[in-house]
Amino acid sequence: SFFTGCGGIDLGFEAAGYEHIAAFEFNELFCKTLRKNRPNWKIFGPPTHSGDVSNVSEITETLEAIIPSNFEGIFVGGPPCQPFSIASNQRFSKAGDNFKRIGFEHDKNGNLLFDYISIIKKFNPTCFLIENVAGLRDLDGGEQLFTAIRELEQSGYTVNRPLVLNAADYGVPQFRERLFVLGSRNGNSPINPTPSNMQFGA
Repeated sequence: SFFTGCGGIDLGFEAAGYEHIAAFEFNELFCKTLRKNRPNWKIFGPPTHSGDVSNVSEITETLEAIIPSNFEGIFVGGPPCQPFSIASNQRFSKAGDNFKRIGFEHDKNGNLLFDYISIIKKFNPTCFLIENVAGLRDLDGGEQLFTAIRELEQSGYTVNRPLVLNAADYGVPQFRERLFVLGSRNGNSPINPTPSNMQFGA
């Protein structure tokens, strides 16, 4: 996993029966928490590793010692979403210049999606998952996201149409929309989850 954070995506895959091989996270506090809660996971991040996905050469060198090219597994990652999120800017006045999604113009975080894609292309995992806020789909009319998708398709992946799911539809008492892009090179397509009938009220 990449941009592992607190390990939420990793825990989901663990619960689904996947074996955890490596996690890359550049926040030292997050790394300490992951190492405490999952001592058997391989956590690459401070203080022994940068864990920074923008450092593609370091990530590549680390992974080459763990997995082969044409990796028979799945890469998962959610690049930092602040550049694509309205919520991150709601502390500003709507009339101000700061109330906007900076998107791919963000000097660092806006380009991490393509750093992640370059790592996917280097190792050709059987499948990959990109998770982000729904705003990534709409930013620049979707041009940047679909540029990324075309790049992956040209590398031999079948990429499913971006899917937006709301956690509130699946038993979570929170309105939280997330975008999921899945691709594979084995011809398999995911089965989208069925919303639950659970209702919440006050």
